[in-house]
Amino acid sequence: MGSLSATMNIAKTALLSTQKAISVTSHNIANAETEGYSRQRVVFSAKNALNFDGLLIGTGVTISQIDRVQDAFKLVQLRDAYSDSAMYDTKADNLKQLEALVNDLDGGGLSSKIDTFFNAFQEISNAPSSYAERSVLLSSANILADGFNRMDSDLKADITRINSQVAAVVEQLNALATQVTVYNQQISETENGASVAGDLRDQRDNVINKISKIVDIRTLEGAEGQVDIFLGSGEYLVSGINTSQMTTNYSDSYPTAFELMLGGSSINSKVTGGALKGYVDASNQFHTTLDSVNLLSVSIVKEVNTLHLGGYGLDGTTTNNFFDSPNVYTHANTTNTGGAIITASSVATISSLTLNDYEIRFSSPTAYSVVNSSTNAVATSGTYTSGAAITFDGLSVTISNNTGAPAAGDVYSLSVKTNASYNMGVAITDTDKIAASSTLAGIPGDNINALAIAALKDTDTISSSTFREYYTSIITDVAIAVNEAVYNADAYELIAEQMLTAKESVTGVSVEEEAINLLRLQRSYEAAARVLKTVDSMFDEILNIR
Repeated sequence: MGSLSATMNIAKTALLSTQKAISVTSHNIANAETEGYSRQRVVFSAKNALNFDGLLIGTGVTISQIDRVQDAFKLVQLRDAYSDSAMYDTKADNLKQLEALVNDLDGGGLSSKIDTFFNAFQEISNAPSSYAERSVLLSSANILADGFNRMDSDLKADITRINSQVAAVVEQLNALATQVTVYNQQISETENGASVAGDLRDQRDNVINKISKIVDIRTLEGAEGQVDIFLGSGEYLVSGINTSQMTTNYSDSYPTAFELMLGGSSINSKVTGGALKGYVDASNQFHTTLDSVNLLSVSIVKEVNTLHLGGYGLDGTTTNNFFDSPNVYTHANTTNTGGAIITASSVATISSLTLNDYEIRFSSPTAYSVVNSSTNAVATSGTYTSGAAITFDGLSVTISNNTGAPAAGDVYSLSVKTNASYNMGVAITDTDKIAASSTLAGIPGDNINALAIAALKDTDTISSSTFREYYTSIITDVAIAVNEAVYNADAYELIAEQMLTAKESVTGVSVEEEAINLLRLQRSYEAAARVLKTVDSMFDEILNIR
């Protein structure tokens, strides 16, 4: 009787284990189309044998574990591919819009406006006293200024758009990081003394995959099944059930540039992948382009005004600016601790402008030095007196005590390039004030000054280039950046698809394989049932013995 009971128990364990295995197989089939689902595999183990009269007799089968089929290396490769693909895709989408802004294919861009403007001075040289030519010149000058104004507006609108998109993506990233902490908690509680929580782990992996598309990450799983997530540079986003929330901030160096902040520090330079890196690169390209357009604008203003100031109009006046004089953009660093402020700034001598940016650096409350930010050379230095003008390289700046004197380490930034395109305008409204003549005595037929200004069109005045050549270099730089981003976006999209296919070849569900496994389990179940039926018959035979 004991041996028959043992056999019945063995058959019973086979039936129960096979039923559970069929449930797992059914679960796999049901989730064959579920995104990110990893197939589960039943691990059968023989139960401990018992000693019967010196013989070890098996006691059946049990399910020791339900494995979640995974390939950690392929998962890392997939996330890296997601990160690179999202980076270049985001960068390409934004740079295409930049290319559309600066391209000159329709003949109505800045290049043609620059040529038309200087050609109009050439026409005045042919007829210095002609009202018609002078009116055409003023019209072309206003069209040129309007072109720079519009370019500034369009570029800044796109920069603002990028900033808004970055803020939304950062908010999404923080929400996803919080989801990971929730899954971490659930997984550690579920797996406490039990099998692997396969479905919860799949759901957590799906969230982490989404994070990898936003920013480059590395993961580390702890003993309790909780995953920590770090940026590629080492800063943590998720640590167990805690997150480090990312924020956005405006740059101190340029008011319209964004900074990604994590743990109180800027991490723009530390983000090396994902959509956020694409936004960082695109934003940098937009700002580089805006800076270049501003330099072109202020260069034209400087060169034209310098010559125009020395010429004479039909009304005999001289020292008239043709374009509005450049504004001097000033900015006190947010880290300043002193109480002084900039109370005045202006262009003192336009011909002396270097067009470089400067910093006034205080080494003590009474000592300063003015440093050219481009060359790092000291332009001037001196003893600070509140309200006294500081003049250097064509600029004049006045710093005055407000709540107190400057402090050691205070820095004030100066630039005639910043907002130059936005501020560009035509100062001349009276055609008689256009200074075509080089001397008072030469009026009205003298055209020397008009010829000199017209000659600026073909003069290397900016970065060893003409104005048109310099703008062409801006277009070329953007085009190269777009082509590189588009090429890499296509390449890494293909790589991501290949990595996903490689991962799913290991972790994905093959309905055909599961169907075959189902048939095998069915045969096992039928065999176990037959054993039970046989043992039952044997019990009946024994009970019927008289």
